[in-house]
Amino acid sequence: MRKIIFQSIVALLILGSFSFCKKDEDKKTPPVITTASLPGGIVNSPYSAILTATGDIPITWSVVGSLPVGLSLDASTGSITGTPTAEGASPFNITATNAGGTDTKPFSINVTTGTPPPPTNHFVYNGTTYALSHGYIKTYPLYGTNYNFDVSFVSAGVQWSPSEEQFFGIGERIYLEMWSSSSNQLIQGTYNFSTTKDVFTFSRGSVNIATPSTTVTILGGNVQVAVNGNEYTFTFNLTLQQGTVTGTYKGSLQFL
Repeated sequence: MRKIIFQSIVALLILGSFSFCKKDEDKKTPPVITTASLPGGIVNSPYSAILTATGDIPITWSVVGSLPVGLSLDASTGSITGTPTAEGASPFNITATNAGGTDTKPFSINVTTGTPPPPTNHFVYNGTTYALSHGYIKTYPLYGTNYNFDVSFVSAGVQWSPSEEQFFGIGERIYLEMWSSSSNQLIQGTYNFSTTKDVFTFSRGSVNIATPSTTVTILGGNVQVAVNGNEYTFTFNLTLQQGTVTGTYKGSLQFL
């Protein structure tokens, strides 16, 4: 009798342990909205912006309140598109939902009748201004005496796919391979183009333009980097195979 009871207890312990592990495996990562703000619009001019969030996919988007008249939110992609028809500021809340939970964040879109100023985060290539939405950074192990970082700045139509480990979408991207003496971040200073892979250099890079589809290699120039806690300010002055790129990006970088 004692042997039977002992075997039953062991079986229950094993079953309980398996059940505990299974719950951990099924635990989902809730979304966290990473979009800092939304650009303004112009009356009777096409508008396009995309919301981004971390967390397990798929993510469903919803709005509480009212978008400017003429704009709508795509629940599956997080894209806000349309043509605003009236001037004014429209405050609202955006909610991101997945199997792990929800995140809600307040936003506002200001629609004007005039031409808005250039976006804070942008670059200029061949006389055309392109908005930058968010930035990404990927770290690598020590190489010689320095650390390698892949840094990308993308427009609203481009996102990172964790499962495929690549960017996807339609839009613009600036890519830089930068070198730092710190293992966990870029240090403040001016980074010059060089193939030596020394501290304060970037050894390669490219600029992607969506329309027309163009990829141009960076051949020279510099990038000024300022650091304030988790926020970076990048100032671009790049020489390309064809033309130059100037611009700025201010904000945090999402680690890949």
